[in-house]
Amino acid sequence: MQVKNLEVTSIVLNQVDSKTHKLSLQIQFSDGSSLPMNMTLEDNFDQLIEKILKQIKVSKKENNEEDEFLPGISIVNIRNEEDIMEKAPKRLYMLDRRLDNLKHTKYYKDYMSMYSQISTMKDVIYESKQQ
Repeated sequence: MQVKNLEVTSIVLNQVDSKTHKLSLQIQFSDGSSLPMNMTLEDNFDQLIEKILKQIKVSKKENNEEDEFLPGISIVNIRNEEDIMEKAPKRLYMLDRRLDNLKHTKYYKDYMSMYSQISTMKDVIYESKQQ
């Protein structure tokens, strides 16, 4: 049985598609590794964060058949999971408001300005306190 403890240092939004609400995320870990991830922005932000955390756990699992005690079983713990669940949905809500404002903008100059900002923005969805 393998037990792996991870700590997420940051979740950074690299790119967002304002039409399809597709997010390109980069997740940084305390050991220096990173994980790119693509998700679709949903209405339920808590559920989206749970999906992100679940995908992190699945991708970081190691299948090590050489272990003599319970081979094939691997557990991945994220130390700051509760902190992520508390902070990240608020940032996703702010992103959703920006996309909603873009959708309801009528004046073309304002629309193009907001579209340019959103298409080139990089935003921090979560950052741990230890940095």
